[in-house]
Amino acid sequence: MNAVAVVLGAMVLFSSLMFSAQASITVGAYPETYYGLLYPLGDMNGASWSFEGDPPPGWWSNYGGHRCSTYKLDSSYSWHATGSSSGNYIMERYVESGCLNAIKGQYVEFAFNYLPNGYNSQGSVNKARAVLIVYSPYGTNYYYGVWITPTQSKWYIAHVNAYVLSYATSVTVRIEGSTSFNAWIDVATLAIRDTYSYSSSKGKFGVNINLYKNAKESAAYPGVVFIAPALFAEAASGYYIRATKIYIELQPVQSFWSWGIPWPPGTHYYTTQQGKIYIWYCEQSNNLGMAVDPAANDAARNSAIAAVGTAIDVAVGVGTALIEPTKTSTKYILVAVAAGEPIIAKWLLSLFASNANDREAATDVSNEDFSAHEQWDYPTYCIDYPRFISVASAGLEFDWRFKYDTNTKFQIKITCSVNWGTMQFTPGSPRWGTPDKYSLVDAGWDQYTSTITIYA
Repeated sequence: MNAVAVVLGAMVLFSSLMFSAQASITVGAYPETYYGLLYPLGDMNGASWSFEGDPPPGWWSNYGGHRCSTYKLDSSYSWHATGSSSGNYIMERYVESGCLNAIKGQYVEFAFNYLPNGYNSQGSVNKARAVLIVYSPYGTNYYYGVWITPTQSKWYIAHVNAYVLSYATSVTVRIEGSTSFNAWIDVATLAIRDTYSYSSSKGKFGVNINLYKNAKESAAYPGVVFIAPALFAEAASGYYIRATKIYIELQPVQSFWSWGIPWPPGTHYYTTQQGKIYIWYCEQSNNLGMAVDPAANDAARNSAIAAVGTAIDVAVGVGTALIEPTKTSTKYILVAVAAGEPIIAKWLLSLFASNANDREAATDVSNEDFSAHEQWDYPTYCIDYPRFISVASAGLEFDWRFKYDTNTKFQIKITCSVNWGTMQFTPGSPRWGTPDKYSLVDAGWDQYTSTITIYA
């Protein structure tokens, strides 16, 4: 088996003013026995990161608990954690050596879901936070997420962002609960992340791209990469949000001129990569609670929600405790909260699943089918009174597959964009019975492009 490395590169474009910033992050090769760079990153219900055992294999706790099939998010069991009145509850595990080699020198995100067994209006019981510990010959670095302070019986997500030193000797992920902690824990993830934030006179814009998995499987397209990109935008005074978009493109993209074969005449674009993209899930939220191209199944997906949470973090510039995804009728409620004790809610946003505009790229069908995307278009025209979007988030999950034996390097580009607008008022005429009209004039796009490269 060939060793594999991943490179993340970045480019930023701002509206008509073009500014570019490029960076690269390289993940080192891993022991061949791991069959995938980031194995076993991702859902801990799979591979060896499982809550299915009693106790869960690989995990250890200073207090305890037992597996439970009554309250769970995925697979057959969750872990019902039961703490002690003598101190905080701690459940942790080491990151396996192959996974450690993958995340050295990288920014990562560790997150988990939990359902408190009891709460109060002050959020002072069954608090939880995510912790990541990096050990090196020069000492130990502790990274602490914000305490989640539950005020309802709902599944919460706790997360922490950290940097893993290139010379780290080991890494531990920790689930920490408050004194006498009693809760169900499920679906924890660890991902390499690429983040970006930008603030201008138009507003705040944040992007987070989580790379959860890079594996080699026995399939027609054996290279499998699982990614969750997300964005968050908050318009400044006088500006609004016309649209957001996430666009994924297989690389390289080349062009040729056609006189009519293939049709139509003109410049055609294609890729030489033998790869596929498939978008499994899309979601968006906004301050007016509007659904955009709603999906029939409105079930939330945890990795996409976690990616959105970090996008909010980097855009706002403060430690925001992630989110509280909960089923309410056909909607999930997204609560982004500012750090502090007690935590203060900053936004209460309805989270809606949506249908991708172009869900799949399949080069086995046509080498001109090299991209997939979702664009969330918001209102740009209103009658009588303005009703425009000023806060929005968007995220999706997709996998990228490719044929390992066809090249030594495989690449995709992910572009996250926001389209700003300014409001224009056209007064109505009582004489002619025409209403007042409000419209959003295009004020340009801001976008961030990240390139992910797999070396086989």
